[in-house]
Amino acid sequence: MSKIQTYIFRLKNEDEITIAFERWSYKRFETCLNKMLELYNPDSPHSFVYYKQLCKVARIAAYKDDPRTGRDTLQVWSATVEEFKKLLEAAKVAA
Repeated sequence: MSKIQTYIFRLKNEDEITIAFERWSYKRFETCLNKMLELYNPDSPHSFVYYKQLCKVARIAAYKDDPRTGRDTLQVWSATVEEFKKLLEAAKVAA
């Protein structure tokens, strides 16, 4: 049985063009957001790829995927890159 995409996070530039995205199959949005914070943590082993990508991003938006249509049209969360970096800092303090 394959996993079904439930949420997609789109990293958008100032022109609202998606320049990168992450797909998640977790049922809860909070779990997906926590995984995004882990992935984009500047102290993670993958920071040379992911954290540096944030320099090109203006906004991050999360969408819930509709399994019937396969489209991710329902936006459930959005943050500027500065707000996302504050979440990263808060996650580091909490850890």
